[in-house]
Amino acid sequence: MLSYILVMGISYLIGALPFGYVLVKLSRGIDIRTIGSGSSGATNVSRVLGFKGFIYVFGFDLLKGFMTIIALRNLTDNGMLIMASAIMLLVGHVYSIFLYFRGGKGVATGVGIALALFPMAALFGILGFAVSLVIKKTVSISSITAALSMVFAALVMDYHWTVRILVIVLAGFVIYNHRTNMKRIKAGTEPQVEIVSFIMRK
Repeated sequence: MLSYILVMGISYLIGALPFGYVLVKLSRGIDIRTIGSGSSGATNVSRVLGFKGFIYVFGFDLLKGFMTIIALRNLTDNGMLIMASAIMLLVGHVYSIFLYFRGGKGVATGVGIALALFPMAALFGILGFAVSLVIKKTVSISSITAALSMVFAALVMDYHWTVRILVIVLAGFVIYNHRTNMKRIKAGTEPQVEIVSFIMRK
């Protein structure tokens, strides 16, 4: 029980590290929570810092999930403990104690966790995201598509049932955190992204 409490607490604090907030605050003196969707994730950061800001924040948020799980797997083969860590990483990212329980939407950190635990399903999700973004030109739709693609891949591929449950939980968490986006999608007001202009944005 002590091991679970320790690992879950550390995982939460690592997940809660608000890279997007810090980067925008240091570079522009702006609280990212007052911009756009109010998220500290990569997509919202790009509204202030452009494509480079998106890459930096997405990369850091991905790495905090990926490196934590890799480090834990080197210390233990306890699958339930690793699952608990993965969930708390995502909870910390979305409900950061450092931002009064606000944060990102879990996509980048979720990708990092997925790459560490079920890389083939993660790559399937990334492919789903890319195809959806080209077709729909909407990041939120693409994020939801990626989550669903990962679930599909995990169910079809030869993964242990515990992995499948974790994929469903992580995907469900990401989709749940896009509920306001889904309302805007239904209303036809969700912003679209022109990929070339987005990459060129400074």
